[in-house]
Amino acid sequence: MVTRVYETRIAAPVEALRDFHESVEALVKLTPPGTKVEIIGEDVAVREGALHVLRIRQGPLTTVWKARLSEVTENGFVDTMEAGPA
Repeated sequence: MVTRVYETRIAAPVEALRDFHESVEALVKLTPPGTKVEIIGEDVAVREGALHVLRIRQGPLTTVWKARLSEVTENGFVDTMEAGPA
């Protein structure tokens, strides 16, 4: 399995970043232009074990992504793709 780690330093309080990432608005703002994301799963909480299911449309291509959250702390989380593009 390929593992990718992305880290970004942002000059903002941790609480503000956590609140942003726990909102559906974050998904919209972080999605690249030309890509449409639809939440099709019912579990949208940022909590240990949550499974986020998304339909991603980019041009004529559509795929379903499933991401499981783990290592959820007040400072961040890990999302592991269980299904999606290889």
